[in-house]
Amino acid sequence: MRFRWLLVLASFLMAGLFAVRAFLSPAFFTANALIHPETNGGAEAGGISIPDPMSLLLGGGMTSDDGEQMIGVLKSRHISEAVMHDSVEWEGQQHLVADLVIDHLPKSFSPVGWAVNLLFPPDSLPTAEDKAIMTAKMMRENMLVEATEEGFISFSLGYYHAGLLQLVANGHLEELEEYYLKQKTAKAQRNVVFFTERADSVKRELDKATYTRARIVDQQQYRIFAQDQVYNYELDAQMELLKEMYITLVTSRESAIAQLKRETPMIQVLDPPRPPYDVQKSSFVVMGLLGGFLGLFLLSIWLTRRLWREDVQNMVAQFIAASSRTDYEDQ
Repeated sequence: MRFRWLLVLASFLMAGLFAVRAFLSPAFFTANALIHPETNGGAEAGGISIPDPMSLLLGGGMTSDDGEQMIGVLKSRHISEAVMHDSVEWEGQQHLVADLVIDHLPKSFSPVGWAVNLLFPPDSLPTAEDKAIMTAKMMRENMLVEATEEGFISFSLGYYHAGLLQLVANGHLEELEEYYLKQKTAKAQRNVVFFTERADSVKRELDKATYTRARIVDQQQYRIFAQDQVYNYELDAQMELLKEMYITLVTSRESAIAQLKRETPMIQVLDPPRPPYDVQKSSFVVMGLLGGFLGLFLLSIWLTRRLWREDVQNMVAQFIAASSRTDYEDQ
């Protein structure tokens, strides 16, 4: 009780420090999105199978291969680094997304980091590739992607700036859709391109043969000889062959286009990552109370140790004095 005012002062001082720190700490925003991938991989939920009753009883939903692949793609370095490499318009100017992420990080004073940079300055500035890798890794640490029991994909991403968070989250979804479309439709797309180019080539040959045949018939309609007749037969046969080839190629092209449409997945974003966001910010009231109790606890330990040491010293002194008095009396 002799040090009660010191305890009160330490408690208020620590509470004030904690409250100021909580008040100045930046808010952390979390954007949530719900994705419904309608692919040809699953019959029940369009690419992600609906969990069966047994899996629900045992805990956790069982997803199909398509759903697991899409979750893996969304978590991959390829997607996050591609987003960070993009150049976007921000406040009227073009900026690299990685630069924007670095610029909007909360500034914290680190004496150790400041001393290291002062003693060992970097040889060169980080490249765009280095910044993209660093920021992409940070974003993946603040990302959560999982399959829901209803067969959807839940996607959440967190950052310290609301506007930039929405831009980065939308960039992840756009990169996911572009990659997944290419990966799922690459073979069918190649077939469409091949049959289209081949049909156009045959069509040019057919037009050339048709023009030549019409021109010869026009020139020789009044004089037809045996050798001219043979040549006309050859042209007719060539034209018929080219016609059949063109019809076959056009039919194959239409089949390839139909196959491409069947294999093209539709990734629907049911709940896009837009406001309102989940906001996490330290409460200065709670942090103040926590700091007050912490200051009181630490100073109490220090005072207890000090008083205990004084008590021990007094006990030792009393023991020595008592021992000396006993020896004197014995003598």
